[in-house]
Amino acid sequence: MDDGILIYNDKDFLISYLNIMKKYLAEERALELNNKTQIIPLSQGVDYLGFHFYITENGKVIRKLRASNKKRVKRKLKHFRHAYRTGVMGREDVERSLASYRGHLSHGNTYMLQKTLLEHLVLSKQTEQERKESDERIKEQISKQSQKKE
Repeated sequence: MDDGILIYNDKDFLISYLNIMKKYLAEERALELNNKTQIIPLSQGVDYLGFHFYITENGKVIRKLRASNKKRVKRKLKHFRHAYRTGVMGREDVERSLASYRGHLSHGNTYMLQKTLLEHLVLSKQTEQERKESDERIKEQISKQSQKKE
């Protein structure tokens, strides 16, 4: 594992500890920290493992999916719809991939996001235009039947 977070209430302590860690990594492990290493106030929240962690005033930790990951998930769902419609992916393949995403999302406060994403995922072999045309035909048939009854 190469990611980590160190939380402490004294910034000066963190700065000195960071220097100690840099020295140890360089001398003992021939490693160095990347440019993403930073000391920030916890009130800003922390991006870690695909989530943005932040603490509420009463001390509760909230984990929301990072915005860039949310866009990636939406793009993937669009890809799944297209791949299913064209036969590139089968239903089981889509369900397996969805299970993987839901597993990752389950580690955060993402109930509404999961609900919204899954409500908008419609797998169909028809294109959107074909669905619209089919809906129009059905509406016309219903309209004709109701006119005959009158």
